[in-house]
Amino acid sequence: MHKSPVLAALLLALPAAAAVPQLQAPEEVREMLSRYLEFGEVSDAPAQAAFERRMQREVAKLLATEGYFSPHVVLRQHGDELLLAVLPGPRSLIGSVHIEIVGDLDPERRESLLRAWKLPAGQPFRQADWDEAKQALLAELLAVDYAAARLQDSR
Repeated sequence: MHKSPVLAALLLALPAAAAVPQLQAPEEVREMLSRYLEFGEVSDAPAQAAFERRMQREVAKLLATEGYFSPHVVLRQHGDELLLAVLPGPRSLIGSVHIEIVGDLDPERRESLLRAWKLPAGQPFRQADWDEAKQALLAELLAVDYAAARLQDSR
């Protein structure tokens, strides 16, 4: 049987069926990623490449808020499914905390404030927890000790 070269060329030119990628990620980050990432139908190779680049940017931003700074994000075909595979990489931990309260403050009060710090070394880094710990310390200083207290530096 002889196949027509025109028919074969037409079949190759048909666009791939559009598919909504499925998220494949570890449980500890899957719910957050599912909540904030928008997945739409992706069809041809250029659309897949654009989707993958967008997901790499968006996933990196989202995971950074949870302390994951080196995610690996790949869009791949698995049978009939299009998968967005996410490996978050290692989670950053708080290495050390150095708090310096500048100004005249009773030594016992200073120690009490330092002991009350909510995010000690060794804890997983989460941007929300970091911000909350700084604001709690600042709020305590503002309310009781220094009405003009401010955060000077944070890294």
